[in-house]
Amino acid sequence: MLPNLQHMSDNGNIMHLDGALPIQYLPKPPKRPRTSFTSEQLQIMQTHFIQDKNPDAQTLQRLADMTGLSRRVIQVWFQNCRARQKRNPLHDSIPPLDRYQTSWI
Repeated sequence: MLPNLQHMSDNGNIMHLDGALPIQYLPKPPKRPRTSFTSEQLQIMQTHFIQDKNPDAQTLQRLADMTGLSRRVIQVWFQNCRARQKRNPLHDSIPPLDRYQTSWI
């Protein structure tokens, strides 16, 4: 690691230079809750995925506005779909509507 940011203590733990806490004891940031998609949101994203598998920033923002989801959630959904397609090229890369729908709104 970078010697000016951390160092090894005598017992082998990595310490911050200020000597506060070993890195393994620093609190982890909280996990973001999973996003539940409605069937309408999935339909919008899946329809666009068929047309464009790698949307630009403007398109991501437009989809976010249409769905009410954040731009980052839309971006990750497209990344996951591309990864599924790469992993299973012979199978349909777009998940069925009910597969990732965890709540009924």
